Amino acid sequence: MNGAHVVLHSSLSYIQAQRVINADQQTLNWFDVTFSRDTPYLTRDIKLPDTLSNEVSITLAVDVSTHFDNFTQLQFSILGISLLAIAGSMLLSMFMASRVNKPVASLVTAANHLADGNYEQCVQTSGHLQEINELSDAFVRMKDSIQSREQRILMQSRLDMLTRLYNRSYMEELIQQRLDAGESLQVIGINIRDFRTINDLYGYSNGDTCIISIAERIKRWRGTAARLSGGELVWFANEPLTDEQLETFHTILEQPVATQQLVMPIKLVFTVVNCPADADNAQDLFRRMNILLDEAEMGANWLLQFSSEIEQRYLRRLSIITELKEVLQSEQDELSLVYQPKISLKTRQVNGLEALIRWNSQRLGFIPPDEFIEIAEQAGFIEQVTDWVLNRVVADILILRAHQIHIKPAVNLSTQDIQNRPLLERLIALLDANELSADNITLEITESDLVADAKIAIANLQFLQDKGFSIAIDDFGTGYSSLAYLKNLPVSAIKIDKAFVLNLSTDTEDQQIVHTVLSLSNIFDLEVVAEGVEDANAMEILAEWGCDTAQGYYISRPLPLGGLIDWLASSDYYQH
Repeated sequence: MNGAHVVLHSSLSYIQAQRVINADQQTLNWFDVTFSRDTPYLTRDIKLPDTLSNEVSITLAVDVSTHFDNFTQLQFSILGISLLAIAGSMLLSMFMASRVNKPVASLVTAANHLADGNYEQCVQTSGHLQEINELSDAFVRMKDSIQSREQRILMQSRLDMLTRLYNRSYMEELIQQRLDAGESLQVIGINIRDFRTINDLYGYSNGDTCIISIAERIKRWRGTAARLSGGELVWFANEPLTDEQLETFHTILEQPVATQQLVMPIKLVFTVVNCPADADNAQDLFRRMNILLDEAEMGANWLLQFSSEIEQRYLRRLSIITELKEVLQSEQDELSLVYQPKISLKTRQVNGLEALIRWNSQRLGFIPPDEFIEIAEQAGFIEQVTDWVLNRVVADILILRAHQIHIKPAVNLSTQDIQNRPLLERLIALLDANELSADNITLEITESDLVADAKIAIANLQFLQDKGFSIAIDDFGTGYSSLAYLKNLPVSAIKIDKAFVLNLSTDTEDQQIVHTVLSLSNIFDLEVVAEGVEDANAMEILAEWGCDTAQGYYISRPLPLGGLIDWLASSDYYQH
């Protein structure tokens, strides 16, 4: 009733049968089998004829609980096997991972050591896998390759590539290590004199050959050597050399360098600094070696040992360079010109002046012109000094003309000035701008300047002569040329150096030299000026022997422009 089924007959109990009918469990799923065990029956309805189907239905129910139990047992078996398989797999994975992780960890550790630059740490792996072993072998090869390449780079960073000696940086490090360890060192600088000239004369390839040959000779002596730059090398032994050993060492290194085409003579300068007495650190050592090298360039000695006096001279040169540059670039009254009159020995009248520069530094005091002019030449700014002198001389010529004084001043030009064509052209432009000509000034050139670079000097002297300048050779007798050589130069006068004139009255050797020069100059039609005339006897001797012009303190000291004007106004040597 009410659509509910009524059990009429069943092999099961009424309540159980009713439950099976109500459940109507035609099929089972995994959830029912596993978790729902209330009605372990499968049912099937049996079709009856239509006349009965509306009243009665037959349902077959099969008890599958046994099958449930078997299936559940099977599931538990499968689950157990699965768990065992998973556990086994995990254990196997852990075992396999341990066989991989340990050698990989070793490689990671080795890689960290390699990154820190520790190449001595061994790469230890205990892996049994071929791949791990191959990776380990590749890592070892990589470590060896990196170590070898770094060693080559390190060695190259320490070596001079041309000579295979150490370079300056590493030599400085080595010396500092020795000094820090409390050792005493005798460090010898080995410098090729005029190395640039060797390169210019023989070519850079032969210059390199020269350096390599000297380096190979140094290597035969037990010690440590480095090339600093160019033709500068440095060497020290474990024990200091005696003076005799130094001379022997110098003689061996200074042997000419021979190639297949030529033989190159070389001159070496040794500079010696004893550490820690002269310098207690590498920086001071190299600074003082540079001081010695600077000193060596101004002399001819092959051996210089450091001393405080040399350092003081060097510091003075630096001060002069600094102060003079500053003076030249500013409006100042420290630099001045003085003029020393020259007189004709025939007329006994002033026929010329020599312009001489003076420097009274506010900080350094009076600096002799020979000192600061030489330093300016060495430092490479003599051109600025000459420019200042030429501008001042031209301005003074105009002042003299305003006082109706028409006397030609002479200006000294240095070695670098003679080779500086733009400077000479600026002089011509300066004269033109002030309505003056080359006939209003005389140029004096030191004799040795012509020998320094004769080709350029002669070409520029010819250029000046063609422009109308009178040219005189100053300090004749102190250089290397002869009258026969000078007669072919575009010069019109020579000045006998005062060293031969100062004692002319009493020194027979000076008398012979001066007399010979005067006789030969007369043959070559050269005017002669004798400077350094200090007494009347010397002036009379020069006049008797045919000297043209005299200059010296006997006639007048060098005078500032105002003093010169006053002196001319009162002197018997100048007729208004």
